[in-house]
Amino acid sequence: MTWRRHILWFLPFLFLVTAPLWQGTIANFLKPRGEFDLKADSGPASLRLFTMEEAHLSQITKGIKEWDIKAAKVYSEGVDSAIRMDGVEAVFYDRGRADANILSGKATYDEKKQILTLMDDVHLVTRDGHELRTEALRYLVKFQKIKTAVRVRLFGENVEIQGNSLFYDLKTGAFRVGGRVSCDFI
Repeated sequence: MTWRRHILWFLPFLFLVTAPLWQGTIANFLKPRGEFDLKADSGPASLRLFTMEEAHLSQITKGIKEWDIKAAKVYSEGVDSAIRMDGVEAVFYDRGRADANILSGKATYDEKKQILTLMDDVHLVTRDGHELRTEALRYLVKFQKIKTAVRVRLFGENVEIQGNSLFYDLKTGAFRVGGRVSCDFI
């Protein structure tokens, strides 16, 4: 009866001592076989995190420059397609010539929707010298239009216009100010 009790202790000991002899063969036998083509879209979206200092971004379509952006900092924060920027200087072009210059404290560019959102003391100057000041605005890249739904101030030759919203077409130069509008001739 004592030999049975000793065998209970001896079998695990024998298993551990002989492991180097059979471990490689068993591991090779249990190794997965075949091709495993793991698709990126089958699992959770991959993170795209980056930070760049003193960056210069441009968008050129069919050989025509649409806009240039210089930013003190460009970064992303997660899986969404938005690129965030701090200290932004942007130039928008119409048929290769500068159409509008914009300065802002912060900006976000949504690649999928092609919308550039500028925030924090936005200052826009058009090629004919008109100025716009607001806290936030959106540039719709596909349509070359600017819109905002916050308080806006426009300055032109001898005129100052204030309102609560704005729609501005960079192609035609037409604009519409909405909300409570006031116009002062200087």
